[in-house]
Amino acid sequence: MTWPKERKSKSREEILESASRLFTAYGYDKISIGDVMKDAGKTHGGFYSHFSSKNHLYAEAITKAAKMSMDKHWDTNINTVFTNYLSMSHVNLKDPSCPLAFLTTDVATKEEEIRDVYTNVFKGFSALIEHNKQVKDKEMSYAISAMLIGGVAIARALTDEQLAQDVLDSCRKVCEQVSSNKE
Repeated sequence: MTWPKERKSKSREEILESASRLFTAYGYDKISIGDVMKDAGKTHGGFYSHFSSKNHLYAEAITKAAKMSMDKHWDTNINTVFTNYLSMSHVNLKDPSCPLAFLTTDVATKEEEIRDVYTNVFKGFSALIEHNKQVKDKEMSYAISAMLIGGVAIARALTDEQLAQDVLDSCRKVCEQVSSNKE
């Protein structure tokens, strides 16, 4: 039996959304294809009609997670971006999670194909920061991007919630100062 293209497309999107959430929360090694398919409400057997491998799914899930996160956190006011991104809600997985912050060490040990996807997501993230009127150049956008990503990654790893909040607040303040300082 052949399924309509719309149904196959919808099914693929549901799998990607589940994979995006699960991989950003737990990483590549702790999530199986079966976990993703179960979360998406699909049978394990249907996986290969959408993706050629777990690596293929992971690579696409990184891009999907980035889009979902940017849809939630992006605003035309850069200071609002800093506040939204550097929040405990983001750190605690209550918002769509940015794969740049949540998968940094996970991706670093993966194949070049996956690292290339991560690199492209980082470039896109930095470009959005750079094109803001308050950010003066590519160098500053890289520094701000690294501070945003690193701030969330570190806050997520800390067991002291007040310290995590202090790290986020400090990163936000420095990002705001740097972006408003147009020499």
